[in-house]
Amino acid sequence: MGSPGDRHRHPLLRRCGGERGGAAHPASTSRRTEVRPGAAGGAGPGPGTPGTGPHRGRAPPGSPGRKEGRTLRGNHILVNVQRGPSGVRKRVAIVEEGRLVEIYFECPERPRIVGNIYKGKVETVLAGLGAAFVNVGEKQSLFLSQHEINDAILISKGFEPWKGTPPIQKVLKPGQTLIIQVRREGIGTKNPQGTTKISLPGRYWVFLPKEDRVAISRRITDPNEAKRLRQIAHELKAPGEGLIARTAAAGVPKEDLERDFKFLLGTWKGIEDMAAKAPAPSLLYRNPDLVKSIVRDRFTEEVQSLIVDDEGEYREILNYLHYLHLDRLKPRVKLYRGNMPLFVRYDIERQFREALQRRVPLKGGGFITIDETEALTAIDVNTGKDIRHKNQEAAILNTNLEAAVEIPRQLRLRKLSGIIIVDFVDMASKADERKVIERLKQELRKDRVPADFIDDETGPGGDHPQAGGGVPLGDVGVPGGRGLVPEVERLLLGCHLSIAKGFTGVIAEARRLGINAVQIFSHSARSWKLRTLDPGEVGRFREQRVHAGVEYMVVHTSYLLNLASPDDELWERSLSSLREEIRRAGELGIRDVVTHLGSHKGAGPEVGIGRVAEALRRLQDSPEWHHYPEVRLLLEITAGSGDTVGTDFWELGEIIQLAGKHPRFGICLDTCHAFAAGYPIHTPGGLRETLQELEREIGLERLWLVHLNDSAYPFASRRDRHAHIGRGHMGLPAFRRIVNHRLLRDLPFILETPKGELAGRDADVVNLELVRSLRKD
Repeated sequence: MGSPGDRHRHPLLRRCGGERGGAAHPASTSRRTEVRPGAAGGAGPGPGTPGTGPHRGRAPPGSPGRKEGRTLRGNHILVNVQRGPSGVRKRVAIVEEGRLVEIYFECPERPRIVGNIYKGKVETVLAGLGAAFVNVGEKQSLFLSQHEINDAILISKGFEPWKGTPPIQKVLKPGQTLIIQVRREGIGTKNPQGTTKISLPGRYWVFLPKEDRVAISRRITDPNEAKRLRQIAHELKAPGEGLIARTAAAGVPKEDLERDFKFLLGTWKGIEDMAAKAPAPSLLYRNPDLVKSIVRDRFTEEVQSLIVDDEGEYREILNYLHYLHLDRLKPRVKLYRGNMPLFVRYDIERQFREALQRRVPLKGGGFITIDETEALTAIDVNTGKDIRHKNQEAAILNTNLEAAVEIPRQLRLRKLSGIIIVDFVDMASKADERKVIERLKQELRKDRVPADFIDDETGPGGDHPQAGGGVPLGDVGVPGGRGLVPEVERLLLGCHLSIAKGFTGVIAEARRLGINAVQIFSHSARSWKLRTLDPGEVGRFREQRVHAGVEYMVVHTSYLLNLASPDDELWERSLSSLREEIRRAGELGIRDVVTHLGSHKGAGPEVGIGRVAEALRRLQDSPEWHHYPEVRLLLEITAGSGDTVGTDFWELGEIIQLAGKHPRFGICLDTCHAFAAGYPIHTPGGLRETLQELEREIGLERLWLVHLNDSAYPFASRRDRHAHIGRGHMGLPAFRRIVNHRLLRDLPFILETPKGELAGRDADVVNLELVRSLRKD
């Protein structure tokens, strides 16, 4: 944990998985990539094999000569092909600024099927799971969730998708045929996952033949360029079709964009024609192999050369570039003819072996250690033997700066995703801290997989790149695949779930609903009695949560808790209960705890505010608060009935101010409560004014959660009763604006709408599907 006596700070990173369309990704979609250290690259073709241009027969430009282990300068792609009796093995190394940053594998023993499109036949429909198994002619059938059924299929069955997804048994029957794509490889005994929401990635677009939407890669930050691409997309696509503009589309002439789209459209028409004639099951489309996918997605103007050590593969790459109308890049493709294996000559083997080690050295004598667990990855920075600087502060700064460069590289090399905690060596100078943080952010921006950043001293959201504090981070992350297509914004959406069937039962229900955000009570909400958490159940819960893809969770405190009470006994009991909620959340690995503040019972708002603030000050002195430093407390706005405290943003801001403005104190905006309290969030201007007031009184960087509820009572009623989305007094347009607002769209949305049935279906399912339909890309 660093040098003796060093204090450490712990920025948190959450690595997201690839976007939809990630079927094009040639690399593994599992958390870890299989690696084979020390496998020498093929020697390449023998003497006399033709090269290209004036460098024929010699090392390509940018190479340092023939000395073993020398590195390339600049950005390059290296392709190693090994042909043997068992088939062809391929390895692709991505080199940036002379260093290996990513490596991919393809081997005959594990053929990849992600991205393949089949004509499949439904084998079994499991109503209880809301899923079906589809035979596509591979070793395992595809698992198809009801949420992966496209609108065209629903409409063909007489359903209206905008009203929600009907039960899967009413849509699919055994023996039914459908066009299905593999969206995720199978892991172990788990079946591969399929989708009927087909995506075809090209050079500049991802074509969605069954989804009516347009999206722009989040890496395209120029609003004018994004507007241009969005306009072109709408001109190109037909109603019912969708297009995602990839990062490479930025600045590309319209005619090139049109050509890429026509190619994808033609590919889809060919798939449809084949599907009309082929029996089920049949393969309709095979996703391009590893090398072609890399050429299509990664071989850009920023890459100085693509070096390949196999003549056959070399010629295929040239032909594929012509096929993509990228002949201008052909001169950059170099055929390697050296006697020394390609990956040895350019130091790839050594760098790759190094990436497999727990301890990674830094140039200055320091080192980092990387430890992976199911829940997170911990990276520890150590000064080691950094002796190049005369004083300790300079040595620490140098070590941290070097680590800030090396860590993002290691994330890419090891294909790490989910939650990453970086434990830097503490620095006395705030200026030095800012240098390290900026360096880390700068290096993270080079990665195609987005990473959200938290500095534990500014607090979650305090330095987040997205408006409004962004998504609360540090929760158990999702072990996502790393796609070679642009990241599309995702919706963090879920609802409050019962723990009646235990904590693992919550995860099972989240799977059934297909949600990635969940709120729970950690015990009975109407009782002071607490059941001791079972370590075994906690362990199973945390493990299952990771695999279920539940990115965000929050614990809601008991309804009995009253931090504003003038009654000392009740106040002490409430504070004790809050401390226990912090402890339970920490043990469960849940980052956020949200609470109502209670009632001043006629003692007056000032007294109530003071009592809550005192409770929060006491909380900060508690062992639970210090033992679980990752847990945050969210204060929820109330509807204003009776003598409740926290009815407006001024009160909440005053409480946080009086409690010392700790960075772990944040806000939960309940739409029903705010509407009932008199905030006109149901109108466009009212929503804007509400957020402006929140910024003035509290700061949007402390807004970490939205409770998404309609109101059963009219505006400013000061009565708290939740209604189904769009069926209360707020109306559906209000929720469309809320879930798409630039300051809110990246926050988690939790539904607390009434349970039971709605129009003959599960009410949660109907409300969730309705909210998803409101979201715009």
